[in-house]
Amino acid sequence: MKTKNNDSSRNNGTKQINKKSILKIFTRGLMVKYFNSSWPIWIDFRITYRCNLRCWYCDMPSAKIGEMTTDEIKRVIDKINAPGRVILLTGGEPLVRKDIGEVVNYFVHHSDCEVRFNTNLLLLKKRYDEIKDCDGFFFSLDGTKETHEKNKGEGSWKGVEEGLEILHSEGRGKISMTVITNNTTLDDIKSVLEMCAKYEILPAFQMVRHYELSKDSKKIKPNMDSAIKIFEYLLEQRRNGVSMMNSRKGLMGQIRLAQGVLNAKCYSGKLLCTVDSDGVVGLCFSRPRFTNSLNLTEDNVTFKDALKVLHSIKPHTKRCPTCTCMAPIEFSLCNLLNVDVLLDNYLTEKKFQRLEELYINKINTLNPVHKSV
Repeated sequence: MKTKNNDSSRNNGTKQINKKSILKIFTRGLMVKYFNSSWPIWIDFRITYRCNLRCWYCDMPSAKIGEMTTDEIKRVIDKINAPGRVILLTGGEPLVRKDIGEVVNYFVHHSDCEVRFNTNLLLLKKRYDEIKDCDGFFFSLDGTKETHEKNKGEGSWKGVEEGLEILHSEGRGKISMTVITNNTTLDDIKSVLEMCAKYEILPAFQMVRHYELSKDSKKIKPNMDSAIKIFEYLLEQRRNGVSMMNSRKGLMGQIRLAQGVLNAKCYSGKLLCTVDSDGVVGLCFSRPRFTNSLNLTEDNVTFKDALKVLHSIKPHTKRCPTCTCMAPIEFSLCNLLNVDVLLDNYLTEKKFQRLEELYINKINTLNPVHKSV
C-alpha cells in the first residue's frame, strides 16, 4: 500500500509537514495559467450532503445525491492522489459520517495530498480525536452571535465557541469564511476580525455565492453600497497589516464585483475542481451537474479521463456571471505581474502552515518515537 513520503506526513508515528507544498502550489498554478496545462491544485471533495444545521441561505440537505461507501472513497483518494495537491473535505457536515475518522486516516497515511477539513464546528468537541491528523480546519463565522444564530439556528454559537477553544488550544491552522449577505453589517465584520485575532484564525470574505442549493441567492445577496462599504473596510484593514485569505488585489476585485465590473477569468477544471458525494467529478459546486461527467467510483475511469470531459464542457476560461467565490477570483488575479497577490497569498499560506507546524511539534514532543538501533 502506498504511503506518504517522509517530508509530508506521518512517518514511523511522527507527523511532519510538507514544507515544499507552497512552492508546488504556486508552480502548478503558473503552469496552468501560462502554459494552458491542467492540474487541479485544489479539490473540493464533498463526502456528504447531510448536515446537522439548516442555514437559511442553504438548502443542501435536500439534495438527492447518493454517498460513496468508505471503500469507494478510498479508491477515489487513490485516483486523485498527487504531491502538492490540497483536498478540502466538505459537505454538508462531514462529521455526520460515522466513518469520517477512517476517511481522514486514509488520506493522511495513504496519499501525498494535504487534506483540510470543513466543518460547522458543532460536532468537533465530540469527534476531534478522529480527525485531528488532518492538515487544518475550515469553518464559517457569519458575524456576531446574533447574526450567526440568525443564519444558522439558535444554539449554533455554543458549538462555534467550543470548537474554537479546542482548535486554539491545539494550535491548529484555521481558516474561517464569512459569507456576506443582505443582513451582514460592518459590526459583523468587525466582530469576525476580533474573533480571528483572538483565536489565530485566517479569515476569508466573499459575497454569498450562487449555487443550485443556495435557495434564491438574488434575494439574499447584499446591495451594492453595503458590499462596497464592507470590502473597502476590509481592504483598509488588510493594508494596515491584518492577515486574511483575501489579498489586497482580491479585495479590490470584490469591490469591482459588487460594482458589476469585475472581468476575471475562471480556471475551474484546470486549477480547481470538485468531487461530489457519489464520485462525480465537476467543474465547481456553483455549476449544475452535467450528464456526461465521469464518476471516479467506476473502475475504468481515471482522474485524467474525468478532467478531459470537464475541458470538453468548458474549453474556455469564462467566469460565471453570478460567481462570487473568493478562491477562483484569487486564482484569476494571481500572476507574475501581480507581485502583491503572490506575496499576500504566500505569506497567508505560510502563517497557516506555521500554526500547523506548532501543532505538529507539540504532538511529536508529547509522543516521541524512539527508533531502534
